[in-house]
Amino acid sequence: MKSKVDSIIRQVLLEKNLSMHFYIRLLSWGLDCLKELELDTIGKVKTAELTVDEFGRVKLPCDYVDWVRVGTVSGQHVLRMGETDTYARQLRQVDGVYTPYGDAEFTSEYIWSSPYVQDWFDKNGEFRGRGFGGNGTRTDTFMVLDGEMQVNNNYSTGDVITLDYIGYDTANASSYVPKYAESTIRSYMEYKYTCSLPKASPYDKSAAERNYQNEHRKLLARVNPLDIEAIRRIKDRNFKQTVKL
Repeated sequence: MKSKVDSIIRQVLLEKNLSMHFYIRLLSWGLDCLKELELDTIGKVKTAELTVDEFGRVKLPCDYVDWVRVGTVSGQHVLRMGETDTYARQLRQVDGVYTPYGDAEFTSEYIWSSPYVQDWFDKNGEFRGRGFGGNGTRTDTFMVLDGEMQVNNNYSTGDVITLDYIGYDTANASSYVPKYAESTIRSYMEYKYTCSLPKASPYDKSAAERNYQNEHRKLLARVNPLDIEAIRRIKDRNFKQTVKL
């Protein structure tokens, strides 16, 4: 179930005993808050299938803001790709013609001369283990560029990449608000209105800001599951060092 920013504005006008002259100002604040929440908190994840071109790149959607998951479809699952920052940003030119990059060159002598490899394998070439919890490396990787995404040479022209991403299209932006976000947007309007008052005290401004931050925290708690990583972040954020006597 969703409401509209209009109903939240009218509620604020009624509670604050304000005239309709404040409507446009509250509407601007409400839409700004809704846009930020859609980007960071309640954004809808979109999915696009992108085709790899001859340069190992795909065109990102026009409403692309940030990626959530990149991979290839295998059955009903998506095999994730890892992000890297080592790819060249510019295309290579040979005699004035753009050409794809080839695979990186390496020699086996360099690999077997590594002290780590010598420690992992014995003199007979048998693997000793000694990975010590290493997660390995990804062979399928990507790098986000300006309006494009570079993938590694494992993908050929015509291969399809699945992209889950956060998008925001100004032309198709909606004023509908999820039920969970109503109190957050209302408290943001009240906070901005309080700050706009010329005679508002610092205490009133601080109280309105704390109320908005608390409503935002409740929204985050409602839309995000409490997992192990979240518990660790809460513990680290609230841990304070003290002098040991």
